[in-house]
Amino acid sequence: MTVRKFRFSNIEYRPDPSRPDASRIPLGVIIEGDFRGTWWVAFRVRTFLAAEERATLDGVAKELLGVPFDLVVREVQGVLPKARQPGDVLGLLASSKIWSFHVTAPKAIEIPVGSRTAREALETATLTLYGKCIGVAAAGKQRPLRRSPMPWARASSFSVPLSA
Repeated sequence: MTVRKFRFSNIEYRPDPSRPDASRIPLGVIIEGDFRGTWWVAFRVRTFLAAEERATLDGVAKELLGVPFDLVVREVQGVLPKARQPGDVLGLLASSKIWSFHVTAPKAIEIPVGSRTAREALETATLTLYGKCIGVAAAGKQRPLRRSPMPWARASSFSVPLSA
């Protein structure tokens, strides 16, 4: 099976950046890399926070994290004009989002691709990484929140052909 190297970062909210592991709220994951001549960025992010998580936030944070997925989309769109090659999106986010809204330093990951499309491979990879980030073993088996404490997530990806 063909394996491709990508990079990924976890996305989290840290209410007190001086104590990064205290009250950390995991939001999702983002993956970036190139595959068959195309630059891919894919992410899976929570669509809302649980009531007990929102209760720990101040007013500004509640507004910022109203819909975590929308926040991540805005942040990715904000760095796109500066990105020039695969790896730049994660690098720019990780270097600029170091305080409360935090993107971890990129880590390498190998994604089995085989005959699957890049979108299919990245969908599986973001689902697996999201489950690890949020702390849920089977993130793909989501049920309504009233039956399970698992936060709902939304996935998105985009691609840009690389110049020859």
